[in-house]
Amino acid sequence: MHANQQTVVNCGDWVTIKATPFEGYQFEHWSDDDLNAERTIQVFEDVTYIAYFSRKCEEYANWPVVALYDWLMMLNVKYINDSLGYYFGPEQVTWYQVVGEPDDLSNPDSWNDIPIINGSYYLTLGQNLTGTGDYYALIDVSSNSSGHLCSGYMCSELISYSSSSMTTGDNGMNAPSRAPKLMPSVAKNGEVIRLTNLEVNELTDITIYDPNGRRVSMMQTEGEHTVVIDTDFMPGCYLVKVDSPSGHFSLKFILSR
Repeated sequence: MHANQQTVVNCGDWVTIKATPFEGYQFEHWSDDDLNAERTIQVFEDVTYIAYFSRKCEEYANWPVVALYDWLMMLNVKYINDSLGYYFGPEQVTWYQVVGEPDDLSNPDSWNDIPIINGSYYLTLGQNLTGTGDYYALIDVSSNSSGHLCSGYMCSELISYSSSSMTTGDNGMNAPSRAPKLMPSVAKNGEVIRLTNLEVNELTDITIYDPNGRRVSMMQTEGEHTVVIDTDFMPGCYLVKVDSPSGHFSLKFILSR
C-alpha cells in the first residue's frame, strides 16, 4: 500500500522524505530498496520514490480456533478471511504437538514441536490423538494472503487437551486423578463394555459420541464403581467423555462387525 504525494524542489536541493504507516501497518522498504523510513536525498532530476508497507504480522498471531465438538477443532477460517483478509487453503496448514514450550518461529534453534496433521483445517483430538498435551496450527501465508505483504507463518491459538485432569495430592503437589477405564476398548456390536474405576462418591456424567461427532448416548451415575456401556451402534470409533468433580476424561472404544 502507498499514497501518492508530489513535491517540487529546485535542482540540487536536499529534501527529507518520511514514510508513515497507517495503524496496524509497518514500513518495509522504498522502491529503491532503501530500508530507512526517514531519509534525506539530494535531487538532480525528476524521480519517484514509493514506500511499501505491510501488516504487523505479530498482531495476527493466535488465530482463532472453534470447537465443533468436544474432540474436534477447526481453524475459524471464515473469521480469518472476513475480518483479517487472509485467504489460505488446507494445504497451507500443519498441526503441531508442543514439545516443552511452543516453537519460537523467529528462532530455528527452538524448533522441536512435532507435526501431526498436514493439509487440514481440522484437528481431531479424540480419534487421531496419540498422546496428550498442547496443540496448535501453523499456517503458511507467504504465497496467498490476499495481496498483503506480510509473509511467512501464522500460529493458531494454543489448544490444551488432556485425557485426565490433575488434582492436588495430600503433599500439595499435583498428582493425576484416578482415571476411569474401558474394558475392553475393542469389541463387537452388542458385546458388553464396562466403564470402571469411577469415583463412587461423586456425581458423574458420561457422554458418548459417534465417529461423526454426534452425541448418541448420555447417562449420569453416582455411587457406582462400574457401569455398562451400550454398544448397539454401527461399527466405528466412539468417544466417551467422563466428567466428575475430580476430573474430566476422554476415552475411546472401537466397535467391529
